[in-house]
Amino acid sequence: MLLDPPRPLDELPGSSCELGGLVVEGEGGRTLSVRNGAIVEIRETRPGEDRRFEGCVLTPGLIDSHQHLPPASPLKLTGLFCLLNLLHGVTSVLEAGDSDGLAVASARRLMVEGVLPGPRVVSVGPFVARPPRQWPNSVLLEDPVNPTVVVQAAIDRGAQMIKLYEGLSRSDIAGLVSAARARGLRAIGHVPAELDVEEAGVPEVQHLFGVPTAESRGHAPGLLERLADWHAVDDDRLEVVVEASVAKSISHTPTLVVSEGVLRAREPEPQAPLVPRFFRDVIWSPAKGIRTYRQGTPQTIAMLRDSLPIKLELVRRLYEAGVQLYAGTDVPQPFVVPGESLWRELQLFVDAGIPPAAVMKVATADAGRRLGVPDLGTIALGAPADLLLLERDPAAEIGALGTLRAVIVGGRLFDAGTLRAAVERQLRHYRRALVDRVGMIGARRALESVSVRS
Repeated sequence: MLLDPPRPLDELPGSSCELGGLVVEGEGGRTLSVRNGAIVEIRETRPGEDRRFEGCVLTPGLIDSHQHLPPASPLKLTGLFCLLNLLHGVTSVLEAGDSDGLAVASARRLMVEGVLPGPRVVSVGPFVARPPRQWPNSVLLEDPVNPTVVVQAAIDRGAQMIKLYEGLSRSDIAGLVSAARARGLRAIGHVPAELDVEEAGVPEVQHLFGVPTAESRGHAPGLLERLADWHAVDDDRLEVVVEASVAKSISHTPTLVVSEGVLRAREPEPQAPLVPRFFRDVIWSPAKGIRTYRQGTPQTIAMLRDSLPIKLELVRRLYEAGVQLYAGTDVPQPFVVPGESLWRELQLFVDAGIPPAAVMKVATADAGRRLGVPDLGTIALGAPADLLLLERDPAAEIGALGTLRAVIVGGRLFDAGTLRAAVERQLRHYRRALVDRVGMIGARRALESVSVRS
């Protein structure tokens, strides 16, 4: 087909490899052996072994704990998004809401067909909410409510976690969380607009929603206002949130990069070279793009800018109190690009005052345990071989992620140059005159019928 992008990768290597001369957990001269996608041995390097990456630091692959894969469209953006994740060492993603019910299937199809090695995708499936329907792929609670039936309906649509969304009451949330736990599933999601974080009962809160109280925001339901209006979040409010998070075992995925992205969209000439032009010029345009962000008044944008330091302070306090944090990006919100946005999110965690080693643990072992895949995000015998090779150790300096030399995903080894060339091949396709024109027209039409929300 004329609009179809090239194959993400021409061919895939086998799922086994052996590399010598690596630095593993601070010890140099180690050899990693991978067989059939799993780590089978870590030992001292012997003469004659493959030392292409000698001196490189071995770390687990990164996990984006809140991302949205692109919905189905004639432009077929799935391959580009997946490649961008791999190029930045993101070997697993939690797909936090499949808006059309086809995005996850599109990604997994590429992997099953052997044209893409990953990233590993764990999906929350549909959005669970009260009417009105905001996304095609939603399960709605309508009285009389049976939470068990609703959770089963979400599972039938591919949910591996349950995504709590808008309009839910405290009793709705309590019933859904209980029904999910009975099926061995986690429940994550939004604190609905009318509730506060300490009372909502959401066990894994996304975007720090519910930190500004509903009363302080004048009960404004808009996502942008809830993201921006932190004017009343003072020291006392921060302490209430931290104490409630500790007492009720509430975890948080802050997605700080979304605030930065919305602000970046209002710069004179913002650039996004790793995605097709229609993202910058249409979908992310503050004048004509996503309705959620199109509503931003100068006052709202000023509040959003002022909220960032408060959010960083809250993240620091949550960490110091022992609250579980996760690193997610909410791709594809404005100027939130797959892969590179997770690097920025991790840097913001460091800027908040969290040590780089702890930040890396949040983005690897902690996130892997949350996804329920045994030993994911660790370097251990039998663990999935989703690994990174870097010139410097990001556990000592988070900026060392920029020295990524190679990615191992499912045991398949790809040097960074190969992934970079694959991304550029995709981008050249989207820059072709006809494809670019169709993308611009399609993006405008999509915005007429859908509001992109997290």
